[in-house]
Amino acid sequence: MSLSRQASIYASFSALNVIISYGLLLFIANVMSKQGYADFGFYSSLMSLLLIAVNCGYKETFFKWASQGQLSYLDKLRDSFYPWLLFFVVLATITLFFSPEAGLAGLGFISLYALTAVSGLNRGFEYYLKDAIAIPTYRTFWLVGCIVIWWLWGQLPVEGVFFAALIGSVAATMLVTTPPVKKTLNFAAVRLERFSLPWMSPTMRHFFLVELATVAYIRVDMLFLKGFDVESDAMAEYYLGIQVLDAALMIIAPISYLFFNQINRSLRRWYQDAVPYVALMTAIVFAIIAGWWLIGEWILAVMFPQYVGSYTIALALLAVLIPGAGTLILSHVLFHWDDEWIYVKACFAGLFICLLSQSLLIPAYAEWGAITARLVTESVIFLALVGVVLYKTSRQAR
Repeated sequence: MSLSRQASIYASFSALNVIISYGLLLFIANVMSKQGYADFGFYSSLMSLLLIAVNCGYKETFFKWASQGQLSYLDKLRDSFYPWLLFFVVLATITLFFSPEAGLAGLGFISLYALTAVSGLNRGFEYYLKDAIAIPTYRTFWLVGCIVIWWLWGQLPVEGVFFAALIGSVAATMLVTTPPVKKTLNFAAVRLERFSLPWMSPTMRHFFLVELATVAYIRVDMLFLKGFDVESDAMAEYYLGIQVLDAALMIIAPISYLFFNQINRSLRRWYQDAVPYVALMTAIVFAIIAGWWLIGEWILAVMFPQYVGSYTIALALLAVLIPGAGTLILSHVLFHWDDEWIYVKACFAGLFICLLSQSLLIPAYAEWGAITARLVTESVIFLALVGVVLYKTSRQAR
């Protein structure tokens, strides 16, 4: 399949995903109170952090080994995956009895994680269409579930949002599972005697540490805002801005996946294959920023009148796309070289800077402190990767 066709598939469904995501955001943000929406953002961020332990490098390893055709490794991974996942499902179910919001959020995020693991396999096996439709399908079911709950009960509590997300992710996972994925994740083929803890694999340890660093600095902001008693209205407006940034990242991320598959199958140097991918990603990034600058305020005024203050927040956050896009490309170069550990070190340096800068800036500047910390963190990680990749490339050329 040509690059143009691959990119068009992802671009089309990324655009659809953005439309559905904004429909979901439009409904949730307008039906829920600002306090409820801020709570939704807090629990989402908290569960994103806790999900690092659940994943422990599985979904990234599924993608890498499927892309590289390591089928025997995938069988061993499956024997570890199911028992590990079951433990956290039981833990989240027990949590339901103490905190329905936290328990449902946990089950919803675990189920979403299973969907992303399946998508990683589809991507590695080059089932790009199934990979592309996974998240739009999930968000469509999620939106429909929220509408039904609101229609039946006349309100949409935080628990209802996460319950709808749980149903949506389960349904989407069933729909996008392809024959190779079914074979790889065949539950009947699991052998418990072959179970091994995920951190026994060097690859999974590296990916776990990568996610610990990357997800932590992305999601810890809401915890810091709540911890420093930033007003709920400000937290809600900031979280809506984060949703705009996340939607933009969903648009550009698939290009780096296509790039990774290309360099895994190419005999040329990575930078020779990178040119069309970098050009495409750069064009999309600046189109997104320009588009929000031109019509973002109008979109908020018409669709999210409670959140007009999010316009400048989202515009500032979209600047993160510039170093973030570069990081996506360079990180996959390191994955191709089996140098995940280098990326881990860069991410932990960024995490340290993020925690330090948020601790200093949020008490003084509230949500604008969080924005500044995010931009500084992304820039540090990108510049570190530029230096490492250029150094290693120059050594390989000798």
